[in-house]
Amino acid sequence: MDYQLIRQNRKTLAIQIDDERVVVKAPLKYPESEIDIFLYKKRKWIEKHLSYSNKKPFFSYMDGEIFHYLGQKKIVWIKEKSIMQRVELKDDAIVVYSHRKKDDYEHNQMLLEKWIHKQAKEVFTERYTELFKLFNYRTKPALIIKKFKSRWGAYHSKFMSDYITLNQNLLMYPQKCIDYVIIHELAHKKHQNHSKSFYAFVEEKYPDWEKSKNILDGKID
Repeated sequence: MDYQLIRQNRKTLAIQIDDERVVVKAPLKYPESEIDIFLYKKRKWIEKHLSYSNKKPFFSYMDGEIFHYLGQKKIVWIKEKSIMQRVELKDDAIVVYSHRKKDDYEHNQMLLEKWIHKQAKEVFTERYTELFKLFNYRTKPALIIKKFKSRWGAYHSKFMSDYITLNQNLLMYPQKCIDYVIIHELAHKKHQNHSKSFYAFVEEKYPDWEKSKNILDGKID
């Protein structure tokens, strides 16, 4: 099995699926033969999660490519050598007006990433404000939007404050998936684990959560 090995000052082995790659984090002097045995024992788990990862929307910032915007397919058109640089959302397309040529993928990526972040912030903030009303919390965690490689969201609690981080790539998925992740992370304010009580609380707030989770995991379309 091909994998990326990262040696760290740690005591145990860990596996993660990162952008369709298997990444193994191992102690500094851990024998590779033992790592191979560990991977063999975990092969079914690895194959399952690689399968899920392969089904997730992929995007490489090319002219004519399909971008999934809130679950809807949009064709990306790059308009090269434009006077004003901007990105516009049309009925069935995302139009990128660029100073440069359409095959400048790094520049396309820069323009689109900025636009995706801006759109994600607008959409997620609106949904977060609405869904927070479902919870009887005295304080509202701050909301941060950033790009993750292998997680959709996270709840953080530090001292007297807390905040929720959402992956901007959730913008590719239907609103119900965004709602699920927001509710999932808000539920962690009460249950900072994944116990039965936690999932019962999530289901109380969002009964259809499993379907949305399966879409994000690539199990269903």
